[in-house]
Amino acid sequence: MRISSSTKLPSKSNSVLDNTRRLQGLIKQRCQLQNHLEIQESLSLFDQLLEADPKPSVSSFNRLFASILKTIKKTQNKNLALIVSLFNKMKRVGGISPNEFTYGIVIGFCSSMNHFDVCFGLFCSMMKQGWNGNVVIFTSLVNVLCKQNKVEDAAQLLDRMPQWGCKPNVYTYTTLIKGLCGTGNMNLAIEFLKKMETHGEVKPNAITYTTIIDALCKQGAMDNAMKIYEEMISAGISPDIVVYTCIIHGHSIRGNWKEAIRVFKEMVNHGLRPNIVTFNTLMGSLCKQGKTYEAHKMVDVMAKSGLKPDIISYNILLNGYSEEGRFDEIAIILNSMQKEGLPFSIWTYNTVIDCYNKSNKINDAMHLLRKMQKAGVQPDIVSYNILLDGLCKAGRVDDVESMRNEMVNKGINANMFTYNTLVSGFCKLGKWDDALRVLAEMNDRGFHQNVMTYNTMIDALCKEGKVREAHKLLDIMIQRGEEPNTVTYSTVIDGYCLIGKMNEGLKVFDLMLAKGQNPNEFTYSILINSYCRSQKIDMAVRLFEEMPNKELKQTNVTYNTMLTGLYRVGRVSDARKMRDKMIHDKVALNSSTYHIILDGLCKNRCIDEAMNLFQSMLTQKYTTDVEAFNIMISGMFRAGRTKAAKDFFSDMLVKELVPDIVTYTTMMQGLIKEGLLDEADNLFLSMEEYGCSSDSTMLNVVVRSLLKRGETKKAKKFLHKMDELKFPLEASTFSMLVDLHPEDEDFRSFLELLPDFTKWHADSKLSANVLKGDGDQR
Repeated sequence: MRISSSTKLPSKSNSVLDNTRRLQGLIKQRCQLQNHLEIQESLSLFDQLLEADPKPSVSSFNRLFASILKTIKKTQNKNLALIVSLFNKMKRVGGISPNEFTYGIVIGFCSSMNHFDVCFGLFCSMMKQGWNGNVVIFTSLVNVLCKQNKVEDAAQLLDRMPQWGCKPNVYTYTTLIKGLCGTGNMNLAIEFLKKMETHGEVKPNAITYTTIIDALCKQGAMDNAMKIYEEMISAGISPDIVVYTCIIHGHSIRGNWKEAIRVFKEMVNHGLRPNIVTFNTLMGSLCKQGKTYEAHKMVDVMAKSGLKPDIISYNILLNGYSEEGRFDEIAIILNSMQKEGLPFSIWTYNTVIDCYNKSNKINDAMHLLRKMQKAGVQPDIVSYNILLDGLCKAGRVDDVESMRNEMVNKGINANMFTYNTLVSGFCKLGKWDDALRVLAEMNDRGFHQNVMTYNTMIDALCKEGKVREAHKLLDIMIQRGEEPNTVTYSTVIDGYCLIGKMNEGLKVFDLMLAKGQNPNEFTYSILINSYCRSQKIDMAVRLFEEMPNKELKQTNVTYNTMLTGLYRVGRVSDARKMRDKMIHDKVALNSSTYHIILDGLCKNRCIDEAMNLFQSMLTQKYTTDVEAFNIMISGMFRAGRTKAAKDFFSDMLVKELVPDIVTYTTMMQGLIKEGLLDEADNLFLSMEEYGCSSDSTMLNVVVRSLLKRGETKKAKKFLHKMDELKFPLEASTFSMLVDLHPEDEDFRSFLELLPDFTKWHADSKLSANVLKGDGDQR
């Protein structure tokens, strides 16, 4: 067959060119069909590109770079060395010069991996090759600067971008704003937002606004957050579910659960469907305010929205009920989790174990630990730390050692919290040798005593009345370069105040200020309480009024302290004003507040006012507990209103409140004082029938009350009871017995009992004198 002169055979060069084109086409096709290629395929294609002749275009390399980087990002191995190697090989072996898109891809990857030095090294290399860079590259550089907390440098870079012929876009601004928000530079973040809004070239988008709103909400700066929210709406951007969730979270942080619910309802009314994150945020808010039951109801609302609670939802409820010590509800949550097939995590177990521990149910906590182990969930250091704390509080030193041995056998090493827990536990038990042994072990294992360790020992010493020793330990801290904190100083101040040495406490307060430590609410409460106890009420008021100037919140603890002090010195009118101020300042009146007010009114003979307050508590559905009834019963007896006192006792039973030992002691004392001895006897019998055992304090009160009325025979009966129970005779009771006329027949009977009581009585000198007198009588 002849070949026409017009037909040409393909030359070798054309065939090679076709191979290069086919390779480039294959890469383009493979990268378009799949989001990313497998790493080995990408590397193989990369090597083929390097060997291709003629050289392929840089765009093919860019496609492979993008694919390789996507693959690497999705794996645990973020291999920077591989990327740098490929980039250098492309230039060195392939002879291909990267363009600004190549630089953009690689710098973007290094930025996302927070490789600051590599990013700017590549940027300098790019500039030397004559590329100014595009907006993607500059945005990546802004991002990596923000990740390095170099937000001011990032801001300067954005401002200088036009000098390189590149204008920042909305992503550049938003990246910078995100970095500023993340480092708490809210003023600068808002300033850049204003730049965007004012200059008009780049408009903020939903993400820009949401970033700032979220950061402000997390700070609890709700007024500023809502201003940005209004600006967002004015810009024509409708808030989405994320924005509403941020606002709900912000109100939650500030404890404004009512406002959080209002925003939730507003969101639903605007046609937005809450997601699981929104529900969990709102539930968390309610739980933090002690409204876990209301949070639990949200599960039903979730169901109506077609959502099911997830593990986070259940953990929020579990934590809420645990904080409230509601074990029945905890069981319900755990059962619900089992029905939903949600596994109990170590966090779940630790939450319930901690609840048992806080409720002093250490045996239940130990049982749950064993149950957890049987279920295949191994306890961690948190589990053991909780249990060690509980065992120390229960004084079970042997079990503490057993638990520590178990930790060692399981290869779980003690941490700083473990050691501090043990030091605290042993110090509180007065086992100083054991505490010192733990401190020595800490040093041997490279753990140096921190401020928490010292605070623990100082607190224990102060509680034992060894304030001088605690003060010495404070001095040792300073000498060793361990800076005491506000808690350290406040504890020593409190120790001095409790032993009546307020002047020494004030010296420590001055030292605290000299060392640059600012007193907190706790410090002020200590000093206010001490002034109140010393009846220096004007000094207490001065400190109280000083708190807002120091940006310290007057909490219900502070208010309660002031109310107690005012009532103690009879300044009822000022106490009323203090209560009104408390309400005005929206400080919650808790049960302690009401107890203080009721007690103060009763002791200052404002009985009718106390009764009106008690009735209003019932009307407004405030919790009227046993303590509130005890206060009213005592107040009624003190005012001579015996019938009213008995009525309050009857009302307790009607409300199914169980009278405690204080109730019975108050009732017995009041009835005996009024001469209602038969009623007192019947009450005493019924008390024991209802399972409330008498204690030493009660029997001493009863004996003294009977002696005051001259009822020595009845008193003798209760003295026998005390002797049987080995209860000590209090000094005041003992003194009354001694003061009885020595010729009284019953006096000799009491003296027969005295030797038994002297074994339990601390004052040996007084006891010896009485026994000597008894010998003389015979």
